[in-house]
Amino acid sequence: MATVTYWVNCPALGDAICCIPVVKALIAEGKLYKVLIPKKFCELFWVCDVDRKYIVESTKESVATFKLNGSESVSACAVRRAPYRIHLVDMFSVFSLNAILKPEEKCNKANPDRLPKPKVGLYNPYIVLGIGYALESRKMPLEVFEAVVRYCKHRNIDVVLLGGQRQQGTKQPIVFDGYPREGCIDMIDRTTMTASVAIMKDAACVVGIDSGLIYLASLTDVPIVSGFTFVDPYYRMPYRHGVKGWQFYPIEPKGECKYCSNKLAMFGVEFDTKCPLGMAYECVTTLDSKDFIKALKKIQSGRPKMVTSQHE
Repeated sequence: MATVTYWVNCPALGDAICCIPVVKALIAEGKLYKVLIPKKFCELFWVCDVDRKYIVESTKESVATFKLNGSESVSACAVRRAPYRIHLVDMFSVFSLNAILKPEEKCNKANPDRLPKPKVGLYNPYIVLGIGYALESRKMPLEVFEAVVRYCKHRNIDVVLLGGQRQQGTKQPIVFDGYPREGCIDMIDRTTMTASVAIMKDAACVVGIDSGLIYLASLTDVPIVSGFTFVDPYYRMPYRHGVKGWQFYPIEPKGECKYCSNKLAMFGVEFDTKCPLGMAYECVTTLDSKDFIKALKKIQSGRPKMVTSQHE
């Protein structure tokens, strides 16, 4: 069987992570010679047990060679609107493998033996809170942030802030301004992606909004509480232990205006710069802190979570 080079053309962290099961399937089928990956994701693929012999950093030269060889791509850009109508792992497998992976094949997990040891000592029970946002439509309401911090402080649980800011001048800089960091363990911009995974692996819970940090958390068994705004969680909940939404607590907006990307993306509507429906991002502002606290209490009590969805 002929082997080819695949180019992982996914600048977004979540997209890249959802490519990993596809890469593994290509290796298992003997179809993969090399996989070209952006430098920032190479180590992440390795900790998820993709052998280094397959990993090549994508540079101008390697991508040019890739194109000359007529190899194939695993690209979020090629089917830009599809992620809003199909789960990301399924999207990449359909376009790369021409097949839907089995639920157990869609799972990603970091190999704990390949994760670096965190450089900061975390001795008390702690949760990880992700507050950085690249878009107004993925901004954690300040009320939610403050409520989560209060909940943890009252229970002697440390709050670790994780995330990484993009360089100034990029199209969509991630912003952390406006959130009080006093009393929290501030690790923003102080860890690598793989070190962040190691920190989340031992956390009691990870709390955030649909983002790259949530996908990093999905490489562990940590319970995840994630708010959703313009994307339906049905298309985003990670597969773990062969189950979509295992130990995953999606928080949905209270308002009627939500998940517009799943309804309008096929028409080429953009969501980056302004609310396409003129509702001032009601999907964000109606995320209720009480729902986040309720999920945290369920996790703390050890009660099982049954994932509910309008699709299931």
